Amino acid sequence: MPSLHNGSPRPCQPDEWPNRLPAIRCRAITRPVRGSYEFRRYLATFTTDPALADTIFSWKVSWCVLPSLPSQAGNNVLPILYGVMNMNSHATGTTARPPASKPTVRLYEDETDHLVPAELAPERLTLLPGAGISPSATGTVSTNERIRVMWGQDMLRDVLDGRYRAIVVGVNDEDNSHGIIAQLVQLVTTSQWTTRAVTSYAKMFQESVSIHAARDKEPYVLKFDLDSVLVLALLRPHGRDHFSIDDLRRGFSTVSKMLADRKDRLPVASVSFLNARANKLLGNNGKEPSFQAVLHTMYEGGFRGDVYAAPAMWQLGHIGVFPSYPFPEGVSRMAEGSS
Repeated sequence: MPSLHNGSPRPCQPDEWPNRLPAIRCRAITRPVRGSYEFRRYLATFTTDPALADTIFSWKVSWCVLPSLPSQAGNNVLPILYGVMNMNSHATGTTARPPASKPTVRLYEDETDHLVPAELAPERLTLLPGAGISPSATGTVSTNERIRVMWGQDMLRDVLDGRYRAIVVGVNDEDNSHGIIAQLVQLVTTSQWTTRAVTSYAKMFQESVSIHAARDKEPYVLKFDLDSVLVLALLRPHGRDHFSIDDLRRGFSTVSKMLADRKDRLPVASVSFLNARANKLLGNNGKEPSFQAVLHTMYEGGFRGDVYAAPAMWQLGHIGVFPSYPFPEGVSRMAEGSS
């Protein structure tokens, strides 16, 4: 087995590397790693601790790793990896940092924490601390000045559990059988509405508007009382197969007015309107806007409720997300720097 030593037969412990760095020697042949992605993938074979992996990755020295290790290496695996990394740091004159201390909080019983590695899950979220959440955050947090993003939560189940008094969705006057409102009127036991009745009512309203009112106030907001929850439905403009971002802005401005000083309609939640099958949302460029653009539009319209992320966002685990909007100021600065 390849060994790493400093004059003694036993492997050095991880916290000893900074002190014994000059004497570290490795007998195994190492090979360079090409690119950060390959290094991270290789690193995952040594540890499932993301904090530990981030610490090693952040050293950014001349990356060299052992080409192979016998399975019986056991606890010697991490010291060997630390030794190689620190040896390269010493050779390049870089001071290597010790691994970050592990938190004392456990998530699961027994040893289950080690059996649920997030990096192996094909669908996952990477949640970052938002304003007022990070332990290093300072200052006070204003009330009623944020949209809470419900990452990983099931909107239908939360509505059925009675967690909201009002929800915001989209409807049209053609076919709502594939929209979330179809599931709501079917699953809410106190509902007297059906999917067909919802579509018929939306069509009747559209026809009435075409005779008695101008369409410059579209989209209109229809109310469907399901007894246990009030549905505020943005009616898709007549003759179009999608909502525009301007429709969303006007619609949420109307919704905010309908919620103002109405505590009987709070708490309230909304769909994100992204990846919708029945009432899709398109930006001015004809493409679906970003989630940030949707949240910004809702926020500018005065909405301060909860927003449920689209299920497809589970596949974006490689991108950090925040629990509320507005996002930290650094996000805007990064966007400006990349343009």
